[in-house]
Amino acid sequence: EEEEEEEEIVNEQVAGSQRYRSRISNRYLSNNPFLDLEADDEDDQEDYEVDERAVSRHPVPAHVTNLPGPTHSLASTVDELANRFQRAGPSSLRARNSPPHLPIRPRMYLFHVYRSLTQFIAQNLENNGLHVIVSPWAPGQLYVVSDSPKTIYASMPHSHQISVIKWSRIPEEERASLESSQCTLPSPAWVRVKIGKYKDTVAYVFDEEQIDGFITTLVVPRDFPYPKPKGTVELVDKSRLLLDGSVSDIIREGEVVGWTFKGQYYYSGLLKKTFRRSSVVEVAIPHPDDIRFYRQSGWDPFRVS
Repeated sequence: EEEEEEEEIVNEQVAGSQRYRSRISNRYLSNNPFLDLEADDEDDQEDYEVDERAVSRHPVPAHVTNLPGPTHSLASTVDELANRFQRAGPSSLRARNSPPHLPIRPRMYLFHVYRSLTQFIAQNLENNGLHVIVSPWAPGQLYVVSDSPKTIYASMPHSHQISVIKWSRIPEEERASLESSQCTLPSPAWVRVKIGKYKDTVAYVFDEEQIDGFITTLVVPRDFPYPKPKGTVELVDKSRLLLDGSVSDIIREGEVVGWTFKGQYYYSGLLKKTFRRSSVVEVAIPHPDDIRFYRQSGWDPFRVS
């Protein structure tokens, strides 16, 4: 029952956001010089006049309020308590006697939000400790696991709660199917990125630890720590960074395997980058053209016999 009440609260909040958007739309219509709204005003005036005549034919008697004495006040209080008990019924009494703070099993909910804010809201919910899957099939859809939709709604920035269009609860069977599709990828493995700047890029999964729905990969950079023409796709040249003095080597088993520069990690010119598990799909056998830079990198895991 408590869960249903929380869901009803969220429904009212979402409905309030929709009414707010409707008022904004109506305000735009009222300021539109090409729309004639006087007809509606005349109809409203006619309805008002009819109602006024109807009221004048049926005068309303005056209401007289009697101040209760002490005895009357006590009796009224007792009667009110009795009425409340009868309305609540035995089920409410059992609820009060039930063990408090029973744990609620987390459920999965689908939230529809503005497309332009999908990534921002997803990141914010994750920062608040919620497990989020960004739908790879439809933009603006977030699958969120939580004890209630109220928790999800409250975890959003107040200024972005209006971006929620609607929400629904995901059945357990559908949730199991969705989560199974987000299973841990093998390492090493190849994946193809489905969204964002690296869309259609083939990346290499090289970290076995895949935590909170994220995977760590190596990709051919699209952004460079030195000037390059827009759209350039190539390995980062370490020799162009040595003059800066902030380059640090990454050493594994006594061997230099990469370097760091201004917070970024590079391995043989490849960029270490994290993606959401839901934004990639595994590639069993990548096309040679998709991995030519990996072969050129010269790092042992990418050498193809």
